[in-house]
Amino acid sequence: MNPLSSNLRLFPEPRSSAVEPRAANVTRILRAGLICDIIRDRMAPIFHWVVQDCETNEVLGLGQAHSFNEAHETAVWFLDDLRLRRAV
Repeated sequence: MNPLSSNLRLFPEPRSSAVEPRAANVTRILRAGLICDIIRDRMAPIFHWVVQDCETNEVLGLGQAHSFNEAHETAVWFLDDLRLRRAV
């Protein structure tokens, strides 16, 4: 297992719903004080990633990628860079 993905959590799709969600597959990455959700868009071959502060829910960064691996790598880089900038 990749050490960077040791704290990934996969959230399953809803079992039943009156309205089908646009994005159902969500992966959550947790870092000290930060949350990043990677969301697979059902309408297009796109993965969205959103970084938020755990305490304030403020969106600190977001982006899109054409593959899960690209979204994961970019999100992890952003999280690590943000943690370094906060430490200074």
